[in-house]
Amino acid sequence: MALAALISATKEAEDGSGLAATLPVAGRALIERQARLAARAGARHIVLLVERLPAALTAAVDRLRRGGIRVEVARSVADAADHIHPEEHVLLFADGAMAEEPLVLRVAAAQAPALLVGEESAETRHWERLDAAQRWAGLALIDGNTLRHTAVRLGEWDLPATLVRQAVSAGARRLGLADGADTGRVPLAMIVLAQSDAEAVDARMLAPPKQATGGAGWPSHYLFPLLSRALVPWLAVRSVEPMALRLLALLLDIAALPALVFDWWKTALALVIVAAPIEAIGVGLATVRLQSAAVGDRIGVVRQTLLAVAILLLGWRLFHAGGGWGSLLLAGVLVATMIALALARRIATNLDTPVAVWPADADAIAWLLVPAAAADFWATGLGIALAYAYVSLFAIEAMFARRDETSLGRV
Repeated sequence: MALAALISATKEAEDGSGLAATLPVAGRALIERQARLAARAGARHIVLLVERLPAALTAAVDRLRRGGIRVEVARSVADAADHIHPEEHVLLFADGAMAEEPLVLRVAAAQAPALLVGEESAETRHWERLDAAQRWAGLALIDGNTLRHTAVRLGEWDLPATLVRQAVSAGARRLGLADGADTGRVPLAMIVLAQSDAEAVDARMLAPPKQATGGAGWPSHYLFPLLSRALVPWLAVRSVEPMALRLLALLLDIAALPALVFDWWKTALALVIVAAPIEAIGVGLATVRLQSAAVGDRIGVVRQTLLAVAILLLGWRLFHAGGGWGSLLLAGVLVATMIALALARRIATNLDTPVAVWPADADAIAWLLVPAAAADFWATGLGIALAYAYVSLFAIEAMFARRDETSLGRV
C-alpha cells in the first residue's frame, strides 16, 4: 500500500525560540529531518500541517523541494486530509517528534494502526501518556480513511493526539524503542520542544563516526576518519553545505591539471591528496543530514575521471621529459586498469558482495605516488601503482569466481 507522511508543525517551542518544527538539528530545521526520514522510509509525498509559515520553515520546505522531495503545505486539518488518499497509509509525526532511522523504518513497515512507544521514565515524562506503563514517542502509522473521518469531526482538538487515542481504541500494535535493537544500544527517540532538547539530540546523533563514508578503499577507512571524526560533528551544527565541500574538492582536482601542464608535478599531487579528505568530509556531512547523494555521487565519478586524466597527463609530460614511450604506456595501462577496477567494484555493489578495503581505488593510487614524488621517481611510481591496481583487479575477479562456484555448488 502507498505510504504518505503527515508532519504536525503547529506548536511553539517551550523556550520561546519559535516553532518547535524549526529548532535546529544537525544544523537544519527539525521538520527537514522528519521529512527526509519519511522519504527514506518510502513516503511518496509529505504533508506539513502548519498554522503559519515563518522564514525558517519556508526555507526548510524550499530545501526539501530542491532535494526532490514532494512536500505539500496544509493550513488546516481538513486541508491536510484532502492531500491524503483514503487508501494510503500515513506515517504520522507529532510536533517535535525525532527518531533515528531504524525506528522510522520499523513503524513504516508495520501493519496500521501502529504506535512507537516508550516505557514510563524520567526521560519520557513529557510524552503523550497511553496508560500507566507506556507513553507515545510521537511516531505512528495510521490509514488515510481514519485521518479523513477524524478531520470531519475534529473541531478544535489536537490532531496527532486524537489520532493516537483512536488508534489505541482500535487496538493498535505498540512498537517499543528497544524491540529488535542491538544489545547495548537503543535507537534514539525524543520529543524536541526546546533548544536544549535539540542540543541533546545533536550530542547523541553527532557522535564522531567510526569511519568516513567517502569511498571504498583503505584511505577512506584508515586515513580520512582522522579528520572526519573531528570535523563532521563540528560542521553539522553550522551552515556549511555538504555540496560546497564536494565542489571544493572537485575544484582542487581540476586545478591539478594545469599544474601538471606547467610541470608542477608535486603541487598537482598535493592538490589531489588534499581534495580526497575534503570530499570524504562532504559525504559524511551529507550522510548526517540525510541529504540525497545522487548529485554528489556524480561529483565522485567526475573526480575519479579527473584523476585518470591527470595520470595520462603525467605520462605525457614524462614522455616529453625524456621518459620515452614506456612512461606513456604505463600511464595508459594504469588508467585502463583503474576503469576496470571501478566497474568491478560497481558490479560487486550491485551483487551486494563486500570487497576488502585493501584493493586499489583512485585515492589509494594517489597516496601510493607520494613516496615516488618525494624521491622524484615518477615513472617507478606509475609502475608500482600499475602492479598494485592489477593485483587488486585480479583479487576482485577471483572473488567473483569463488562466488560463482559457491552458487553453482548450491544448485
